[in-house]
Amino acid sequence: MKQRPLLALLLVFLAALAVRCTDVLAESEASHKGTIAFVSYRDGNSDIFLMHSDGSDLKRLTNDQAREGQPAWSPDGKRIAFVSRAAGDSDLAIYLMDADGSNIKRLTAKSRYGFEWSPAWSPDGQQIAFECASAKHLKSEICIVNVDGSNSRQLTNDDLSHLLPAWSPGGQRIAFASMRQGDRALAIYTIEVDGSHLQKIAEDAWILGSLAWSPDGTKIAYGCFREEICVVNADGSNLKRLGQGSSPTWSPDGQQIAFECRRDSDRDICLMSADGSNRQNITNDKAPDETPAWSPVD
Repeated sequence: MKQRPLLALLLVFLAALAVRCTDVLAESEASHKGTIAFVSYRDGNSDIFLMHSDGSDLKRLTNDQAREGQPAWSPDGKRIAFVSRAAGDSDLAIYLMDADGSNIKRLTAKSRYGFEWSPAWSPDGQQIAFECASAKHLKSEICIVNVDGSNSRQLTNDDLSHLLPAWSPGGQRIAFASMRQGDRALAIYTIEVDGSHLQKIAEDAWILGSLAWSPDGTKIAYGCFREEICVVNADGSNLKRLGQGSSPTWSPDGQQIAFECRRDSDRDICLMSADGSNRQNITNDKAPDETPAWSPVD
């Protein structure tokens, strides 16, 4: 009979231990939830790396003489579009690769543009929007191409530059930055994918960085004047400044934003809550780290 209390105590202890192990495992999984692609110069050239959102498990994806930048995840998290100028090539072009760095290929053959950058996937993964420009005309337009490189077309076509396209999660609209007649500075606009219904959303955009729709499509984050990060509702209301930074990218659940932050003369990748609180560095290398892109798949 005396063994029963001891057995009961042992069972209680084992149950508590199991709960604690489950909590520790959950905390560990939460601490590195999600994968972030980013550009780093830590090996002397601009290459694309991957890491967990806590900065762990660093992996290098590109390793050649070309200079790569502006990674952008496909909606299923299986591929990455990026910008590169191959050695000996005068073109700045969009390339695709698998998420492990394999199977690199140029998206478009020698094009009429010559300069292609800022790739943004459509939500169905079938098209990519990007900035396009020619050497003769330094202004940039928004172009769209199928992911197999076919059917390239211009979405915009006027005397103004159109920068940093970002496809809405619903697929109907593309956000971009432009300075149009009457604007004091770069402003954020949205346009239907057929080129109709141009709408001004916000002012004081920053030319360096990127635009990012929240996963639910209700907000747009962007680099605003004085190198701060701003968030505005998709209808242009409720503009908020979240503090210093550029190149924002949302976590898949919309609760956090990774961004490019400045430390002295260096650049790192930082993380904050979607309201601008809880800011922290997740890289801390002597070489610049920049343009993070959070995988849409956990």
